[in-house]
Amino acid sequence: MLMMSWILAVCSGKKVGTYLSDITGAFDRVCKIYLLAKLHAAGVGAKYLNFLDAYLSPRKGKVVVQGAESELFILEDTVFQGTVLGPPLWNVFFSDVAVPAKATGGKEAMFADDLNVFQLFERQEAMEDVMDVLTKCRTRVHSWGRCNRVAFDASKEHLVVMHPSEYHGDAFKLLGCMID
Repeated sequence: MLMMSWILAVCSGKKVGTYLSDITGAFDRVCKIYLLAKLHAAGVGAKYLNFLDAYLSPRKGKVVVQGAESELFILEDTVFQGTVLGPPLWNVFFSDVAVPAKATGGKEAMFADDLNVFQLFERQEAMEDVMDVLTKCRTRVHSWGRCNRVAFDASKEHLVVMHPSEYHGDAFKLLGCMID
């Protein structure tokens, strides 16, 4: 659907500006106190917050490979991957990044720890102005990241303008599909 909307926009004489990002070690960087506050704000009751507080308490872990064991280490400020609660807890933690992502007029698309923002521009809009808007979007998202103690992976971030003759940026992957 997203690809079809881009094609329609380009065929309608628009440029599609994109900011693509990915959080570094996302599930392992969820501040428990922030998550519980976000759950409370979302209306989760005290009984469930107490359960989640206990569930998210630090744990000791180790890695075992063919019988060889690592030293014990502490697992904290994480939503445990591979558990049934991991994805929904992450989604609550990550959902408010949509506010700064949309602040410049774009539409966000989130999947797991990926945030992508797409915005339509008139074809006549100067590339410098389009890139300025995309850069402001990225700056606002990075500010959200600092406030929430997460970082964005610079090697997976892209500012791209899609148009057949007036484009900017390199090919990128979106959910495994190469877009060039």
